[in-house]
Amino acid sequence: MGVDCFLAASYDPAVKRAALAPLLGHPRLTVVRRDLRIDPLMDTVTGADALVHLAALPGLRTGQTRLYDDCNRLATTRLAAAAIRAGVGTIVHASTSSVYGRVAAGGEHQPMAPTSDYGRSKLAAEALMRDAGAVVLRYFSVYRPGQRPDMAFHRFCEALLDGRPLVIHGDGRQERASTYVDDAVAALTRGRPGEAYNIGGAAPIRLLDGLGIPAGAVGRTPILRHGPDRPGDQRATRADTTKAARELGWRPSTPATSGLAAQVTWHLARRGAVAA
Repeated sequence: MGVDCFLAASYDPAVKRAALAPLLGHPRLTVVRRDLRIDPLMDTVTGADALVHLAALPGLRTGQTRLYDDCNRLATTRLAAAAIRAGVGTIVHASTSSVYGRVAAGGEHQPMAPTSDYGRSKLAAEALMRDAGAVVLRYFSVYRPGQRPDMAFHRFCEALLDGRPLVIHGDGRQERASTYVDDAVAALTRGRPGEAYNIGGAAPIRLLDGLGIPAGAVGRTPILRHGPDRPGDQRATRADTTKAARELGWRPSTPATSGLAAQVTWHLARRGAVAA
């Protein structure tokens, strides 16, 4: 069973439904509309062997502290309570490198100093889920074909294909241990209850370098404009996945060159085009 409330505050629900549409005919998938903040949840978790909690309000919106708290902490509080009451045996919680703060560069015990409402609310959600016996996966900037439209690689690909300028927040030298979706999914299969694991790409990608990959794939020169840094944004994330390798047998296997190429192919396919 898949559960979603198609929250408009996140991004256009029509985009979400379009991404979901190819899966709706699968015989093993039922999708129900539930808002984890307010709706009854026992019927969605009773009888479940496992729960994978991916729901959250992402991004770096300013002035939305209450909304982040409601979507990420309150919703998780209610879901964790329902899962415990229903006796769900396996719980996996998707967290984020944003819990570490401006620089995420060490193992799971590095200091927690989130600099955004998103990071703070996700850190609170983590604590709730760990108390419920969940395996916590701290994802580092997951990207994929069909990526969320507000994220950097999606915005860049669309601007590149349209011939529009792309605004880069800051100097473009920010580093991200970006994680391809196949690697993110591969990490879901095991882990110790109550433990947290970093799940990130093998090597950090400097933003400007990463944007050069899709530019080369479509054979166009990007038009860049630099704007101010975004409040609460991370300067550098370098995923130390030693613990995940040791305890989960997990290692990232998709390099940025092939992961971003797959994303570019998706953007081109929507326009009936092919890579250069």
